[in-house]
Amino acid sequence: GELLNIDEVSDLHKRKNISFCFITSSRDFEVAYDTVDGKHSVLTAALLKGLEPRKECFINNFNLVDFLANELQSSPQR
Repeated sequence: GELLNIDEVSDLHKRKNISFCFITSSRDFEVAYDTVDGKHSVLTAALLKGLEPRKECFINNFNLVDFLANELQSSPQR
């Protein structure tokens, strides 16, 4: 199945002057890992932690990706 039609997103981007940041846990030939407690995937747990409001900065796609890279550094999910 198709979750996202890139052509439709690209068309929206051109018409509305919007940018997107896509973050995925795995590609179709990779494995996505769960956390030990099984509540979320490793990526979802890191995303939830990274999206918690912080006083020192606004959350944007750049600092969220930096946070995820740091948070997942020792994880098999990178």
